[in-house]
Amino acid sequence: MAVESAPRDKRSFFGSFPQIGTPLGMILATGVLWVLTATLGKQAMIEWGWRIPFLLSILLIVVGIVIRRTVEESPVFKAMQRRHKESSAPLKELMRNHAKEIFRTALIFMANNAAGYILIAFLISYGANTLKMPSEQLLLIGTLAAVSWFIFTLLGGILGDKIGR
Repeated sequence: MAVESAPRDKRSFFGSFPQIGTPLGMILATGVLWVLTATLGKQAMIEWGWRIPFLLSILLIVVGIVIRRTVEESPVFKAMQRRHKESSAPLKELMRNHAKEIFRTALIFMANNAAGYILIAFLISYGANTLKMPSEQLLLIGTLAAVSWFIFTLLGGILGDKIGR
């Protein structure tokens, strides 16, 4: 939808926006945990503070519902709906004609998100269990790593428009 609505010369940049969801979620999650742990202390987090992020997630649910109800379908999707009868099996045609590109794209997408998430989760776990680093420091490092991921995803979108996808 982001790419379908984008100007032709900014499709890569617009296409990077849905991809920033994972690092943005990591920034939000590790950032909130870092602030709460630093503010409340480790003991309060264990006793009752762990409930706060779950309560805050209600706001994210409301935001998601509002966005879904207010965003219209893209002009490209609406045009495809009007031409629906032209192709009775568009998915079959897509897979027959572009299977290699779809497979490659899916692998890149999965690797990007898995590598980023696993690296940050591993970093926090390894730092706490093996290196015995303070959790506040690890959460801050995890947040900064997610910020880097976020920035480089957007930068990749900008470069895709400038030098080619």
